Amino acid sequence: MAKRGHGFWGALLGPPPPPVERFSLESLRGLHDVLQRNANVTDANRETVVEALRSIAELMIWGDQHDARFFDYFAENNLLAHFTAFLVQRSNRQGDVAKQVLQTLSILIQNIRSTTAIFYLFSNNHVNEIIALRFDFEDDEVLGYYINLLKTVSLKLNSSTVQFFYQDNGEHAAFPLYTEAVKFINHRDGMVRAAVRTLTLNVYQIGDPAVQAFVVSQPASNYFTELAIFIAEQCQALDRQLSSLEAGTSAAAFSLESLLAEVEDLLSYCNDILGTGEPHLAELLLQRLLDLFAGPVLLWPLVAPWPAEAADAAARLSADPPPVRLPGAGERGHVRPLCALYVLERLLHVVTHPRLVSFLAAAMLLGAPLPERRAATQVPAANRGRIDAAESAPRPSSALETAAGLGRFRQAFMRHIGGRHASLAAAAARVLAGFLLNRAADADLLDAAGLLPHRRKKNRELMEALTGPGSPRSPRAHHAATGSLGSRDSLFADEGLLGLPAQPRPGRCTRSAGTSPHASLERVRTTEGASGNGRLLASLERCELHPIPDSPPSPPDSSSAARASDGGSGDADWADALCMLLLLQALPSTALWGVGWILLQLFGGGKAGAELSALQREVLGAAAGRSRAELAAELGGAWGDALPLLAAGEWRAGRAALLTPAPQSTATAVQAWMQAVQLQKAVAGGWGAAARADAAGTQTDQSSSAAALRAHYAVQRFVALTQLRQGLVGGDVADAPPTPLAGVSEAALRARELREGAELDPGPRLPCTVSFSRGQERSVALSVAGMPPSDLGSDAALDALAAAPAVVLVEAAEGIGIDLGGGSALSVAPLLGAAAAVDAAHPRWLHVHVRPPARGLVKTVRAASAAGAGMVAAQLQRQLVDGHWVLSFPDAAAAQAAAVLVQDHAARFQRQLAAALAPLLQG
Repeated sequence: MAKRGHGFWGALLGPPPPPVERFSLESLRGLHDVLQRNANVTDANRETVVEALRSIAELMIWGDQHDARFFDYFAENNLLAHFTAFLVQRSNRQGDVAKQVLQTLSILIQNIRSTTAIFYLFSNNHVNEIIALRFDFEDDEVLGYYINLLKTVSLKLNSSTVQFFYQDNGEHAAFPLYTEAVKFINHRDGMVRAAVRTLTLNVYQIGDPAVQAFVVSQPASNYFTELAIFIAEQCQALDRQLSSLEAGTSAAAFSLESLLAEVEDLLSYCNDILGTGEPHLAELLLQRLLDLFAGPVLLWPLVAPWPAEAADAAARLSADPPPVRLPGAGERGHVRPLCALYVLERLLHVVTHPRLVSFLAAAMLLGAPLPERRAATQVPAANRGRIDAAESAPRPSSALETAAGLGRFRQAFMRHIGGRHASLAAAAARVLAGFLLNRAADADLLDAAGLLPHRRKKNRELMEALTGPGSPRSPRAHHAATGSLGSRDSLFADEGLLGLPAQPRPGRCTRSAGTSPHASLERVRTTEGASGNGRLLASLERCELHPIPDSPPSPPDSSSAARASDGGSGDADWADALCMLLLLQALPSTALWGVGWILLQLFGGGKAGAELSALQREVLGAAAGRSRAELAAELGGAWGDALPLLAAGEWRAGRAALLTPAPQSTATAVQAWMQAVQLQKAVAGGWGAAARADAAGTQTDQSSSAAALRAHYAVQRFVALTQLRQGLVGGDVADAPPTPLAGVSEAALRARELREGAELDPGPRLPCTVSFSRGQERSVALSVAGMPPSDLGSDAALDALAAAPAVVLVEAAEGIGIDLGGGSALSVAPLLGAAAAVDAAHPRWLHVHVRPPARGLVKTVRAASAAGAGMVAAQLQRQLVDGHWVLSFPDAAAAQAAAVLVQDHAARFQRQLAAALAPLLQG
């Protein structure tokens, strides 16, 4: 047989060539040929180019892990140049080609592990050129791939690789990776903003002096201005959403949490920048934050004029005015005081930078500024030209004007704590708790303000008693030696400048010895002058260009004069203000727990109890007495039978919140906000249609959900104040409420609860007629079942009392007449809340209100509280559905007898409840 040729016929008739292996150099060469043949991208070859780029990324990642020849081929043939060449064509900076090039680069940079390969990708300036190109950022997908590339590159930055992106020819410096990314700090897409924050933090943490000098010089330093303005704008949006929530817009709750989370993320990001350890970067950001955020958003709204008519309008929850433009530095009016306080509370939750926290604490708690004594900023000679003159030059200042301005912030903060506006007072109390919980808050500053927790104060005094004030191991001696501002327990560094020691008095949250306000101010001044950190206040002093309107001075009294004379806090006595706050009926439970925790921290307690002044004891007793009266009144209400169950459940949650407050999450903060708004609306509106049914049960126009909400708040308030009084006066908070009903189990309640279809015991029954559907009347009898025995000494009696009796419609069993006592429960209505009343127009008719059982209320409250305090009102309104019976009796006398039967049993049951709750109500 003739041998086949190798020409045309041989190729046609011979066996096919072996397939090219997927992960091989031949495959990579083939893809390279595709890129070379399709240098100009058109609609005809666009899909081919995109697929080739995607396949190259796969092969390079496989080769990086298995075969080093892949990278050698990639580098020798300069495949990266093709990527740049494609994007140089303007039409390829949008659509599929742009997406695939950016994605391929990101995949290569992220997954290649070889240091040599990474250096090659970065060294030839192709990545820098691609970053500097203008893509179609209107396309969200293109923008997403672009930002992801920038973030991926930043994750590979270190002191060695940053040189490929930061370029300085001696006259001009460029860093496109940074300057292009920061343009998107206020982009509408949250993922884009998050990527920018990640990238910038990666840049700041490199530690390269040239890069650090670049980011704090013009024009790159404008980023920090944009950042501060963006935070302020987010706070304005948050304020508008809060106004919508106050006005009753249900859709505002969801967006409120997302906006607050965004503000929190931005503040946490600023805290990360301040914590990088680079002094010039931290100084610049602090100035911008004080100029454009802390001053206008956190501090100035607190001292804005707030006349009585404005407060009344706010109490009526009027609509929010239209948005205003963002004011410049020093202007007031960014947000309302309520939003300012809540943002400040979230700041204290996430920010742990000592200088910023100490500044805010000095402004709002002490009223004593850290005065201006700044020296020229020390910049390395090689980079001094990179720092803009405006950033480092001293600015005019006046310590006296700053002191006056900061004193107003303290006065305004105290005014909000002691004001009549419950939402503002609750927010201010949360801020005060935030200062005590923040680990960066300076202990000496808190001590000077009279807010150092009792345990920490005792520990400091014990340490100084053991070591001696002059010992090198003494805390104050250590801080005086270091002269460091902002570290923990370090604000007042010079013991020699202390004034006369303030004499501690019972009932005052006294400062440690030697910390009168004037002496503390002198120590702050000396510390600032020695440490060279006086520029901290420059921004706030520039805000002082807009004078604060004067407020009429309060007439002095003997108590304020006495406090001022012995070094006390004068009219700004935090403990007295917090105690007075407990008298506000509209103060929500979250705020009560916060206020109680602060008071327990300040006074300590112990077995002998806290040393309260006569005024504080009187106010605490009055608040507790008022809450007892409110709870006792609820015994005669529609949900009196639910009070023991609510109190038992609330006691456990309240004790935990009062003694060990957990860090508040964003969702918890929003729920607390919603609860404050809802409670203020309910109290201001007189609880709507939830008029309390009296002991005679004559109220018929009543909403079960509104009455349940009022009962729930009354229990919360009573439990919180009772536990606080136990902690302050008795020194300890009981594990369970002092009532025998607290031990009733849920299983016992389910077993004793009357349900439809249950067989009933004999008892008084009054025949009547009822119709549950049109035209279908049924002969039934009205009765009261489940009444506990007169002697409540047994567990069974307590179970019956907790399960609560009910008004029932009895249907006779077959062959047994109703008048003989047989039959089963056709329908059930809890006795309390039945509000049986004869119809005025039809004397034979009896109206009976039907509400859900008490156990249903407790389950709803428990589930809603787990979702958040602000969800209780909505869940009660959704879950508690009312019913209504209209019963027809043979004559008017029978209808009246039925009403008296229900009312007498209700009064008897209420007396039994009051006796069982007496140990709790009598305190």
